[in-house]
Amino acid sequence: MQNYNDLKSNEAQFLSIVGVKLQQFNILVQYFEPCWDAYIAVYTTSGEYRRTEKKKRKDDVFPDVETMLIFILSYMKNNPLQQTHAAAFNMSQPQANVWIHLLKNILNTTLEKAKCIPCRSVEALNKLLVEGQDVLIDGTERPIQRPGDYEVQKEFYSGKKNHTIKNLIVSDLNNNILYVSQTWEGKMHDKMMCDIEELKFTKKIRLWLDLGFIGFNPENAEILRPEKKPKGKELTDEQKKSNQKISKTRVKVEHAIGNCKVFRIVKDVIRSYKNEFRDLAMMLACGLSNFKLRY
Repeated sequence: MQNYNDLKSNEAQFLSIVGVKLQQFNILVQYFEPCWDAYIAVYTTSGEYRRTEKKKRKDDVFPDVETMLIFILSYMKNNPLQQTHAAAFNMSQPQANVWIHLLKNILNTTLEKAKCIPCRSVEALNKLLVEGQDVLIDGTERPIQRPGDYEVQKEFYSGKKNHTIKNLIVSDLNNNILYVSQTWEGKMHDKMMCDIEELKFTKKIRLWLDLGFIGFNPENAEILRPEKKPKGKELTDEQKKSNQKISKTRVKVEHAIGNCKVFRIVKDVIRSYKNEFRDLAMMLACGLSNFKLRY
């Protein structure tokens, strides 16, 4: 059985399995354990109200809370089949399914307590921003299994020979993810996501965009976007230099997204068909990325 005591002796292996460094993990446990204790004092593992006080039993699945946290983090990091993940922790596949869905919510609460979960509303984002701040926006796609229904296929077809879901990501220059939109179908355009989310700014900021956001010009934002090559013409040397300068800064949002996709649950094909799980997986990956930057 994979457990904390065995894995902590090899820090490189620990990072490859869990997705965070050992020192970061030890800090995360300090946030995770009170959240778990608060939950299990009131509810059972099946989500029902607890009638009697929780007592430690010999048949508890995990030997300690650290191994419990490793269970959900390693699932996020490696995106294994549930059967494979269950075998690594000496449990059945139905047991693994129950614990995955329970612990993902506990992990979300943990990252909220650590103040690492990005905003989900435009109002919260505007409270977070300061005057003159540099803000970067980009859309990111995640592959999903091809839907069986033809009409649903068309909604999720990205135009790149695969079916995807998309999120809008807002980050700062330090790769911190400030805002994550709701999860949209793969055919949704980046600019359209901004319009539907009503992404507006109440403070004056510098907004770095790519050509996928042509036409998106919110108030209070100084727009920094590359010049599009005119049809049948070439960009001037000055325009090319300006585009390079913008791209060097704007690529930082790509780095922020790349930090999230260390967790393969948001990089590989996600096998879950549940919208709630797909959406929360992205939030957890972004929250863990922010946690790793902070610590």
